[in-house]
Amino acid sequence: MIEYIGVSGPPDALVCTIFVCDTCREQVIERGNNVWGSTAGAPGPRRGTPIHVTHEGHCDAAFDQWFAQAYPDADGWMQLSEELDFFARQLAHNATKPLPADDGIRTHPQQLTLPRLAQETQ
Repeated sequence: MIEYIGVSGPPDALVCTIFVCDTCREQVIERGNNVWGSTAGAPGPRRGTPIHVTHEGHCDAAFDQWFAQAYPDADGWMQLSEELDFFARQLAHNATKPLPADDGIRTHPQQLTLPRLAQETQ
């Protein structure tokens, strides 16, 4: 997850944006992944998950188990991921440049879907 974290110390207190692992809740530095899910290709409207962040290795494995319960394959979900450094570069690029309108690129609307586990407890 991308979060704001308060930091105190000289010369002033700051609020910093960092990547926080959705498995262990520690800051992800360098070797991490962003993980999301999509129903692209499945029948019905296209749905997508929030974007999650994990450390590579043990945290990835634990997150995979959670994801399979929250977004079951039987419901048409597929899990996708990419390395966090690539994601950060792409995000920074897309924050300042629009998608090319003349290259045949089009966006596909999708419905944000919260985890099944969170929906069941509400």
